Amino acid sequence: GLLVRTLQKLRSVATGFSPDDVLVLRVSTGTAYRGAAARALYEDLLTRFSALPTVRSVSLTMDTPLGGEPSMSGTGISLPGRPADTDVAPRVFHNFVGPRFFQTLGIRIVAGRGFVAGDDERAPKRVIVSESLARRYFPDQDPLGRQILFGGVQASIVGIARDVRYTSLRTEAALVTYRPYGQDPGAPANTFLVRTGSASV
Repeated sequence: GLLVRTLQKLRSVATGFSPDDVLVLRVSTGTAYRGAAARALYEDLLTRFSALPTVRSVSLTMDTPLGGEPSMSGTGISLPGRPADTDVAPRVFHNFVGPRFFQTLGIRIVAGRGFVAGDDERAPKRVIVSESLARRYFPDQDPLGRQILFGGVQASIVGIARDVRYTSLRTEAALVTYRPYGQDPGAPANTFLVRTGSASV
């Protein structure tokens, strides 16, 4: 019937990531932990999860692919020396993630690199962009090393990630920027991604 055909069609759509064997754990601390205390708790949990015998990779994120409407979005992005985007520019989703985010979810970095532990508050501001964002804003040039502005903060593009579907398999892959949660003390990244087992990434 129609339902079967629709499901088969959706299954043939590339999601851009490998969800098999990935556990999603959202940790809500309420008012008990704020700022540095919350960061210390999350770092402790990352260490504890990583030490479990069946865990292959652990990371943190604000939003997860196919997890519904992302928390932060805006119209277009700002680039130094270029006119501002108009109101008809496409929406851009912004995600805060931890080291090993891309590896844990099986999202391929197609150019440059993923985030590492050294992408913290002491390092220059860094950002990774999705393929679709790179195509729109840097159609005829290499995006690596280029700058993006976030509310007055300037960050350098260090990597390009494969497109991922965030809201639905029925919609086009979103334009996404990924920022290291370690560079922003208030980054709302409280969801743990835990890859277990022996599945290849």
